[in-house]
Parts: sequence; C-alpha cells; structure tokens
Amino acid sequence: MPSLFYRTTVEEVQAALAEGVVAALDASRAIDAADRGEFAIAAVSFASVLERATDERLLFAGFQFHFRRNEFSHAEQFVRRRLALAERGSPVMARILTNLGLIHFFRDELAESESAFRAAIEIDRARSDEAALARDMGNLALVPEKRGDLDEAERLYREALAIAERVGASAIIATKLANLGDIALTRGNRDEARSLWTRAIALFAALGNEKYRAEMAGKLQGLDVG
Repeated sequence: MPSLFYRTTVEEVQAALAEGVVAALDASRAIDAADRGEFAIAAVSFASVLERATDERLLFAGFQFHFRRNEFSHAEQFVRRRLALAERGSPVMARILTNLGLIHFFRDELAESESAFRAAIEIDRARSDEAALARDMGNLALVPEKRGDLDEAERLYREALAIAERVGASAIIATKLANLGDIALTRGNRDEARSLWTRAIALFAALGNEKYRAEMAGKLQGLDVG
C-alpha cells in the first residue's frame, strides 16, 4: 500500500523527533500506523498532535493524513491551527492558505477556494517566490476549470508552467503538463493530450513518482482504446 505521506513529510517528522520536539513521537507513531493501514490508531495519535503540537512540520503531517483520506473537516482543523501559529506573510502562511484552498475546492466551495489561493499568490508575489507562485497559480487554475472556464484555466496553467520551467521546478512542471493534457482532451485535442501526458510521464518517472506516472500511463492507454 502506498504511503499517504510525502517522503519529505516523513523526513521532517523524523527530524523533529530527533530534536525532541513536543508531540513528535505522536506524529511519528501516527505515520507508522497509517502506513500499516491502521488508520484509527493513526487518527488517535494525530488528535494528540493537534492538541499539543506547535511545530508546523507535525501539524502538516496531520493535515496530509486527513486530507488524503478525504476527511476534510479534520484536515481543516489542522489548517486552522497552523494558520493561528504561522507568521503573517511568510512562505509557511502561503502554503497553509493553498492547503485551505484545496479543502474548499474539494468541498465545491469555489468562491472560498479562489479567495484562499489568491491570498497565497499575493504572499508569493510579495516575496518574489516563483516556485511557490507556480504552485499556487496552478492550484488557482483548478477553480475556473471546475467552473467550465477552460480558457482561463488553461491561461493560468500555462503561466504556472512557464514559471516552473524558469525556476526548474520539475514536480510542478510535470503536474501542469498533466493538467494541460486534461484540458486538451476535454477540448477534443487528443494528439495534444497525448504529447502533454507523454512529457509528464517522463518527468514523473525521473522524479520517482510512480503513482502519478502510472496514472498518466493509464490515461494514455485510455486514448489508445477510446
């Protein structure tokens, strides 16, 4: 069973544990339990993290656990806790806002989602943080895409892609190519979708991201049989 957590998330929790950070042991135990498929046990440990922790690394792990299990109310509790602790206008604040935007997005609360993404983008621009800007602009594009405004969604995805290519953010490049492939297919441009997804597959493979590489490969197979 694939892990619910980014490798960097696990590494950050282990670093916090080595530093003796409060509640790091709870977070570490929660990750181990989740990766064994013992989600109820993991949830109990993450509840302790939410109650006791002030370290962003641990709280992000709790957000990631609940978000990836589509437990959006619990995920939002971790986001609200992180917002209360984060420095205004910081890169961490931008990351938290985009997490909040995603929660609203998957609840179909599109106005709230757009507002959170735009607040994150405002921080990114103020800090001239282009990698974060590419990330957050790509997330913002999800909103018009879901509304059916493909022109605006494509514009945002292409702008995010151009920024990501400029700063060499390979993971963002791959996901934006995948997103643009989806739009191309929706428009009926099967050859363009194939080209974009093929490029995305190569990048996901180079990044060692088997989950998304396989997802893209499945979409290509769908084109062949469709």
